[in-house]
Amino acid sequence: MPFFVSLRFMSVLALVFSLSLIAAEARRGFSSSGSGSGTYDSSASTNSWDLSSTPDADCLTLHNSACADLTPAQIEEVTGFTADAQAANFTNHTDYLAANALGYALSTQDGTQWTDAKNPGADNASSDSAWNTDCDNAFGVGGGCDALTRSQFNNIDDATSGRVPALSAGYTSFSDWQTALALGYDLATDDATLWTQANNGSVSAAACDAEFPGRSCNQLTKSSFENAKLSNALLTAKIAKVNAGTLTQVDLLTDLSLTLSSSTLSSPLSAWQLDYLESVLPTGNNTTKADWQTTLNNYSAASASAWYLWKIASSSDTTGTYAASNANTALFNAAGASSAVTALGVTNAQIAADIRTSGFTSAPNETVMNNFLTEARGFADGTSYASVTTATGNGWSIANYITAIGNGGWTSASADATAFGACLSDSSAATGGSSICQSSASQWTAIAAAVAAAADPTSDISAAQATDILAAASTPPYSFFDTDNPVMMDYLNQCISGSSNPANAVSNCVSSGIGGAGGVSEATLKLQVTSYKLGRVATTNSGTYAASTVTQSDMVNIGLGSNESSIIGQNYCGATANSSCLSVISAGLASSGLSANSSATSIQNWINTTMRDHFQNTVATNQSAQANPTSSGDACAASNTTNTVTMPLIGGCNHSSWTCTFVSKSPSSLTLDLADGNVKLAVSTGGPVNGVNYTIRKTLNYPGSSYYKDFSYSLDIPASSNAAPNVQLTTHTGSGNLAITPWNHCLSKGVGWELAESSEVSTALKNAAPNTKVYAKANTTARTVPICSGSGWSNNNIVTNWSTWRNHSSTSYRVKYRDSNDNLINGACRTNSGGGSNSFWCRNATVYSCN
Repeated sequence: MPFFVSLRFMSVLALVFSLSLIAAEARRGFSSSGSGSGTYDSSASTNSWDLSSTPDADCLTLHNSACADLTPAQIEEVTGFTADAQAANFTNHTDYLAANALGYALSTQDGTQWTDAKNPGADNASSDSAWNTDCDNAFGVGGGCDALTRSQFNNIDDATSGRVPALSAGYTSFSDWQTALALGYDLATDDATLWTQANNGSVSAAACDAEFPGRSCNQLTKSSFENAKLSNALLTAKIAKVNAGTLTQVDLLTDLSLTLSSSTLSSPLSAWQLDYLESVLPTGNNTTKADWQTTLNNYSAASASAWYLWKIASSSDTTGTYAASNANTALFNAAGASSAVTALGVTNAQIAADIRTSGFTSAPNETVMNNFLTEARGFADGTSYASVTTATGNGWSIANYITAIGNGGWTSASADATAFGACLSDSSAATGGSSICQSSASQWTAIAAAVAAAADPTSDISAAQATDILAAASTPPYSFFDTDNPVMMDYLNQCISGSSNPANAVSNCVSSGIGGAGGVSEATLKLQVTSYKLGRVATTNSGTYAASTVTQSDMVNIGLGSNESSIIGQNYCGATANSSCLSVISAGLASSGLSANSSATSIQNWINTTMRDHFQNTVATNQSAQANPTSSGDACAASNTTNTVTMPLIGGCNHSSWTCTFVSKSPSSLTLDLADGNVKLAVSTGGPVNGVNYTIRKTLNYPGSSYYKDFSYSLDIPASSNAAPNVQLTTHTGSGNLAITPWNHCLSKGVGWELAESSEVSTALKNAAPNTKVYAKANTTARTVPICSGSGWSNNNIVTNWSTWRNHSSTSYRVKYRDSNDNLINGACRTNSGGGSNSFWCRNATVYSCN
């Protein structure tokens, strides 16, 4: 008997036996809840039977009731089905029914496989969760592997082509392997690796799209992806060469099989064209051969040539592809600047010479190229081609316009073209001579203005125009000439008036002339400008030419000697000899009869004559010596270390227009101090000096004059307040009159000696002297005449002591005095001898000393 039948038979016997027991228990009426003895309950039902050994799931599945509610026959049926399912390795009949719905049969093989489907990770090195996810993804279900049909699970669980060998080969999942399988990939490690590359972006999407437009790499068949991978690797290698700057024609046309059939390029490609292609071929991750072919097809000769010009301009190479000589008219024509090349007549040499200073920072556009060609042709930097085309349309020739722009200030206007033609016809040095115009626009305007001014006295050139003309002729004026000075500009306009070549005349009037010839010296220029100014002041005396504008510098510039111009610049004129001498000239110009055409010599003569007349007839005439001159200064003052006394001097002696000298002087030690303006005498003793007399001659020190005037002075110099006469102590002993003896003794010492008064003797001298002191009465001198009346005794009038005398003819003890000539005379008064010893002092009135 087969194993399955035997098992089924044994199960049925067991079930029958169990049901028999249950039935017996039921018939006996015992309660199923008790054990041992009990009472029979005839009303008991099967609900109280113990049916735990029978799964309720199958009871519910077969009869929609719990097993406890089934009849024995039903229980027997359920038991049979359950036993059959379990014998086939299903959990129960219900489990089998779930599997059977998915195609599983009631067999041990299917039951085992169903068990695997419910717990797929049990026999494999992977979790149930991973299996269930893969089952869901592979077949689009949502319940895991036990939601698959038997055939579906057979596929994923297949030992040779299922999930386990797929993971082992390197696929990420069974569904990943199934996707690859559909595209021709095998269950092999190499194919799994190739499939990974199709998914991870290691081959550009563009390369895959090129194999099958619209498909990504993981949508291509295995063979298509292998082709894309191979093509991608080749293009990647060429992109690397582009980045390295080593791309060749072979790379493009042979290796990549690109073509020039739809391109303006032609074989062979030049080195610079390959360099240019390296700058424009795309090199991104999604680049394809088709992209490169498109670039070749869209090649623009103009853009490429402009790029080439930029590279030449940026290079420092002297030979090879980027040498300056490769920048030529043909290349500019190709770049789109052919019109400018033709119109300007620019040469290859001019282009090559300037290309490195073009300032190109990228491939230039047509405007930038045209402007460069304009400068290369010889136009000044910054000149635009547009302005050149405007100029030629307005009558300029290229050659003339180049010259004009280089000169500066000229525009493209037709009026300037006409003016430039006139400049070419001018023969002045300022323009460069006939058929040459080296003047700027402003310089030519100035030259034209000079021509007009020379022909029309009412028309003048401006300071700016004079400056332009001088600059154009390269004749800088002397530093004396100042265009900002209206007087000098008036002089210049007068100077060029009537000239047949006014522009040259401008230079000749204020400089050494054209080429250093034909002009004037700076000294002559000063004479002429100043003569013009003083002449205009003489005739106008207002505004710019007011008398107040005359300066001492004008006196220098008119050519006066340094002495005369210096004199006029000082303040020793007028009736009081202390006003401006320059004002004498400025005030006198109005009546001078001079004019702007007067010569410098005539103006010099007028100035000198005017000044001589003024000094003689105004200054000197109004001067005289002081009527009662006095001295000043204390000879014995502590601050007067030279004991000098000063006396008056006529004013003006310290002015360079006069020379003062002594005609006579007494005492002879008198000196002239012209700087201080006085006469000086040193009085070392501080005593008085009487009878000082001197005469000063004041001589006019001006060219062409012999005039002089004398001034005489007479005065006495008083003694210094700090000076004292010479005092000597004399002690008289023995007989002698107290009055006459001391008095006569002092007078007898000589002229100038006399008896000292008490106030003239110091206390120290008095204290040192013995005996009775005898002094002269106050205010007495050697010339004091003694007074006595008749023969009677009376008090004397010469000494302070009480000593009497009388009139007597005897010569003994007769008092003496000195007359006006200092002769010693016997007076009428006498006295008797006697009087005893006494002390007195003699002083010399003419011999002083400073205390």
